[in-house]
Amino acid sequence: MSYSTNITVQDSVFNNNRRQGSSITGGVNHIYYFRNHFTNTIGTAPQSGIDIEPNAPGDFLLDVNIQDCYTDGNAGDGLMISTWLMDSTSQPISVNVLRHHSTGNQRYGYVGINNDPTNAPGAILIQDSFSDQSGSSGASGRFYGANGASLTFQNLTVTNPHVNGPDPSYGDSAAVDIVRGGGGTIPLGNVRFLNVNVSSTNGKVDRYFDFLDGSNKGIVTTGSNRAEFVPGTLSGATNAPPNGLVMGVGTNQIN
Repeated sequence: MSYSTNITVQDSVFNNNRRQGSSITGGVNHIYYFRNHFTNTIGTAPQSGIDIEPNAPGDFLLDVNIQDCYTDGNAGDGLMISTWLMDSTSQPISVNVLRHHSTGNQRYGYVGINNDPTNAPGAILIQDSFSDQSGSSGASGRFYGANGASLTFQNLTVTNPHVNGPDPSYGDSAAVDIVRGGGGTIPLGNVRFLNVNVSSTNGKVDRYFDFLDGSNKGIVTTGSNRAEFVPGTLSGATNAPPNGLVMGVGTNQIN
């Protein structure tokens, strides 16, 4: 979907898709997905259930709403929001995801990726949602620069992530993470995990969160664009307490 206004897609099933279950590539305003299923996507990367990924700085994301949808059994991520081709000249992002279910996806349940060194402002909210049996972490701010739109996971429930073992790109086994390898030029941050509930019974989760910057530019933990982890109910991590790590240092909560 691109350059569209006032679009509603509801009560539909998109199964056995090639490349994506659904792509929102920007230039959109007043978009509503209600009670849809995006399942069993395969074929060519990124193979996500839903991929929100603008192609240029001018490809705005305004009033994008995803409610009561399911992204299950996809070969990539359940929900991928990748704004790395936007920058500080882009219009403020507005994406709201409510009561989303992401089950059995082979990479992340949810992932946000943005740009380096500049980013679009705005807000991405994923609220009252679920990630179950993801291949890697349940939710990730991957290569997520602190100067971008806020990425907030509010009341997220993560159950038995890392069914495929440690993240093959970064090697961590946390339920949720903010993570980057080399090549970054700005600190990571502006990702919030608020009231996150984690249950692991598969023995594959070592920490509840891991905030790690392989570029050694750091993680922002103070101010308005800080990274946060505020726990809800937690159980099953093999190396907790402490609940998580920030640049390798153990801590229970960041806010």
